[in-house]
Amino acid sequence: MKILKNIISVFLILFVVISCASDDEIIDNSKEVTPGVKLVNFSHTLSSCDPTNDTYNYCSDKINSWTNKGVSKMKNQNADVLVVTWNVGEFVSEGGFDRPYNTHKVVLMSSEIESILSNISEWLKGTCLSSGEQSTTLNEYRNYLEKGADVSSQFVICSNSRIVLAAYKKAKNSEEENGIQSFVLHELYHAFQQDLGIQSCTNQRESSSNSNGKAIVEGAAQLFAEIATGEMKGHDGINNLLKQVYNDYQGSKDKSISNGYAWSAGLALMIQRSWLDQSIIMDGSLFHNCKTETDFTNSNQNLLKIKDIWYMIEKDGDNYKFSDQALGK
Repeated sequence: MKILKNIISVFLILFVVISCASDDEIIDNSKEVTPGVKLVNFSHTLSSCDPTNDTYNYCSDKINSWTNKGVSKMKNQNADVLVVTWNVGEFVSEGGFDRPYNTHKVVLMSSEIESILSNISEWLKGTCLSSGEQSTTLNEYRNYLEKGADVSSQFVICSNSRIVLAAYKKAKNSEEENGIQSFVLHELYHAFQQDLGIQSCTNQRESSSNSNGKAIVEGAAQLFAEIATGEMKGHDGINNLLKQVYNDYQGSKDKSISNGYAWSAGLALMIQRSWLDQSIIMDGSLFHNCKTETDFTNSNQNLLKIKDIWYMIEKDGDNYKFSDQALGK
């Protein structure tokens, strides 16, 4: 998929849900926080939207409408979340960072970079990180900002403190705008997945050969993002998702369920076959109490079936749907 390649190429094939305090350990709640989402936006110079001025720049009002939509869906949003957005310029080269990000032209001014880091620094003071850990984290983010990383990640700072970093090129049309909105909602959803902040659940996902947890984390985030974006933009989010999966599959003919979009299609198919309740994805409760590791491992025969038929999508004009075979008809 070529649209917004700098944004989506990372989370299609990788699971970038990261603990900043350590690569191995999530710090449990050691500070009481006030749940909510705060936005630091440097992808637009205005705080209020002017619909007559550059539609595809993202003022804070617009991005806040996306995050508010996400929060409104959640059954129990228990984390303090900081969302930081900014623009990058044209693609320069692949890689260049300690994470799977590519290098783009830096379009932020030095003063803007310092302002972003100042806002993050102030927010970090309310987390469980020590002053030394805060400094290390800020230095890492400074490197991304100053060197043009196309960052697209949610970081688990502490179990109840999350940060979303979202760097993207300016959209040129409505389709690209939808892609950016979906991208931001995808990463925000990771901040709502409560058991990503529970070390015991992480251990289960990483130690069990029967686990599908990491894949479901990604698939559910993309499914949520497509549906929520569709609701806000007045289009069928599932149809948009299936279109992308159909086109990807036609290009590769790869039947392995190996990336985030494939898994989001698989979850959509489970919903349509009444093997999964869509509501527990949309309200985030699929990620309460490590449910993925009790209900959706390889012992779930319906899930195993989905792995074999997720790609069975048919095109009818601009409409995309699962085939009768996939739906068991």
